[in-house]
Amino acid sequence: MELSGGRKLLIAGASGFGKEVLSCARDCFGVPADRLAEVACFLETEAFCQETRSVLGVPVISDAEFDPELYEVVVAIGDPGTRQKIVEGLPGGTRFRTLIHPSACVSGW
Repeated sequence: MELSGGRKLLIAGASGFGKEVLSCARDCFGVPADRLAEVACFLETEAFCQETRSVLGVPVISDAEFDPELYEVVVAIGDPGTRQKIVEGLPGGTRFRTLIHPSACVSGW
């Protein structure tokens, strides 16, 4: 599995669900844990970024730093209302990515 056009994977949300998505991305892209920063980063609020600029060795960027030409986005927020607000707040042209872990068994039905 590869990202298109040299883009990085941007995981919106750097908490528990975001860390799970990062683990899934590592397995999907076959990237060792020490090289995850080359293919992925997290998107968080400006307040979060003032305190933390990396999570598990992966960079964290704020909404103001987001460029839809550079990333494919996975929204790793469990709360549906918050998830919807984040999606609606992203600029036009944002590309979203679906990750399916290689060990997942997906039924044809």
